[in-house]
Amino acid sequence: MNESKKQKLEKTNLPEEVISSGKSAILANRNKTSDTVSDFTESNSEEKYKSFIELAADAFFHGDSKGNFIAVNQSAIELTEYSREELIQMNMRDLFSSEELKETPLRYDLLKKGSLKSSERHLVTKSGKAIIVEMNSRMMPDGTFQSLIRDITGRILAEEVIRDSEFRLARAEKVAKIGNWKIILNTGTMIGSVGACEIYGVSRDMLSLKTVQNYPLKEYRKKLDKALRDLINEGKPYDLEFRIRRANDGKIVDIHSIADFDARNNIVYGVIQDITERKQSDQALIQAKERAEESERLKSAFLANMSHEIRTPMNGILGFASLLKDNSLSDETRQEYLKVIDDSGHRLMSIINDIIDISKIESGLVRLVSNKVNLNQQFDYLYNFFLPEANSKNLTLKCSKDFPDHESFIITDSEKLTAVLTNILKNALKYTVKGEIEFGYYILSENPRGRAKSEHPFITFYCKDTGIGIPHNRQKAVFQRFIQADIADTMARQGAGLGLAISEAYVNLMGGKIWVESTLDIGSCFYFTLPFIPVVEKEQLKSKGKLKEEIKKLPRKLKILIAEDDQVSSRLLSIKVGKIAKHVFHVSTGLSAIEFMQENPDTDLILMDIKMPEMDGYDATRHIRRFNHDVVIIAQTAYGFAGDHEKALSAGCTAYISKPIVEKDLLNLIGNFFVS
Repeated sequence: MNESKKQKLEKTNLPEEVISSGKSAILANRNKTSDTVSDFTESNSEEKYKSFIELAADAFFHGDSKGNFIAVNQSAIELTEYSREELIQMNMRDLFSSEELKETPLRYDLLKKGSLKSSERHLVTKSGKAIIVEMNSRMMPDGTFQSLIRDITGRILAEEVIRDSEFRLARAEKVAKIGNWKIILNTGTMIGSVGACEIYGVSRDMLSLKTVQNYPLKEYRKKLDKALRDLINEGKPYDLEFRIRRANDGKIVDIHSIADFDARNNIVYGVIQDITERKQSDQALIQAKERAEESERLKSAFLANMSHEIRTPMNGILGFASLLKDNSLSDETRQEYLKVIDDSGHRLMSIINDIIDISKIESGLVRLVSNKVNLNQQFDYLYNFFLPEANSKNLTLKCSKDFPDHESFIITDSEKLTAVLTNILKNALKYTVKGEIEFGYYILSENPRGRAKSEHPFITFYCKDTGIGIPHNRQKAVFQRFIQADIADTMARQGAGLGLAISEAYVNLMGGKIWVESTLDIGSCFYFTLPFIPVVEKEQLKSKGKLKEEIKKLPRKLKILIAEDDQVSSRLLSIKVGKIAKHVFHVSTGLSAIEFMQENPDTDLILMDIKMPEMDGYDATRHIRRFNHDVVIIAQTAYGFAGDHEKALSAGCTAYISKPIVEKDLLNLIGNFFVS
């Protein structure tokens, strides 16, 4: 060996035996590094092998079977940060932590000769820096080992960054319901993100251009095909909305898609977003806007109607009351004017009652009060009540009853049943100009109109007329608040448009269903059902026929206190009880009522207004009952809300009556507690 070669060999510090095995070690790792020489010949000199190993990018370690280093190259020095001299004094195990070695021990003595073992480990440098390395080791024929170690920390971190980015992208796509895709036109390959696959409802291996073309609904396919051709042929990006049928569950999904074309790489890039919820939200906003506009229109129509309905009877009351001041009026004319005032007052009271009823319904204050009801008696009363009005319009009024009198008792809310029947009959009379009106009831084994099954059969009530009818598109609307069938008011009728809304609420509360069948210009038939809960009686009960309207025998003369803060109401009550009063006294507050009763314990009757200043009627009654249990106290109120009657009785009142107070009803009520 010449002098120059000998000097270079000493400089590399590699023993002679390394040269003979260098070729096999490098060949085994040539796929691991780009710097490894890929071709060897037997004619290469020892100097060339030593130089190659010394200059290799991978760290080279040569050691004995126990792991003690015999030789290292320059890359090993740079990797470990130890000097060559330090490494020659070290063992391979010194480069790894005890935890690392405990988990994956280094046993070169167990390597089979000629076999290559590859592993990924965490190496610790001289400065304490931990790096991730790929380690390839081989047992040599002479019992020593050789290892090539490459720092892959950067690659691992880069892969981790990519995985993290993919994870974050997938999460972001899931939250935003967005996916991205690309089509490589040369191969027809389609690649989609997780988000894109979820939107289409397919796995990533099933995603292809052919299958994706089948997902849009038929009406959108031509539009999409043209957009894609224009994109590829003319480079025109597209921005479209369309609908697809998802592959996994068949659900219809609204899609927003944008795409662009990279002509250089022959790739189409696209982004899709599931906008189903946004579309539904937009539609809900449109519907809400339409409902708000409809509500505003109905409110205006209602206010105009209410203004008319209130002002018209008020005009009659005030106008004819003013005319009564004329002393020259004949008795006949005066009675005529009084009748107009009376009719107008009842009309006004009907409007107010409807408003109160709908307010109670809206506030959830309406409660079901079931009791025994004689249907035939109820129908006879309604027939007799509405017959005069029907006769005045030359209409035929018919009443049909399915039960004999002694079997016509059921359990339901009598007050609400009467209100529903009255509202329907009033409508029939209002909208029927000629012909007939028939109302009645019949029994059914099950409830029609899709109501839930019940343990009881159902009674169907009906009212059929030959009136103007209701347009098909208005038949549901008539049951809504403040609506009449003819909102345009081309055929204005009396009423606030509340009767049927109240009726529907009452029927639903009683467990039934209400509907209408109508043909324009031919007539209408209103139906409603109620559960049939019969009353079993041992003895046959006779119908009482028409309700009594006469006043009972007047009681003896009474000492009466009227507790009322409204002077007009107080004076009116004085007049109404004048026939039975020995003395009538007036107070305007609850406290005054208490003081009066303390001074006048012999008072027979108190007409107690509920709403008064200083102390209301309930509290005044409670105080009076502490020292007087005998006086009859009749609560009188203009509220008329559900529960007022029970509240009055619990406060100590003897009875309850609501305003406006009818003289006959008041005297009959008082007569129940006093005998002449």
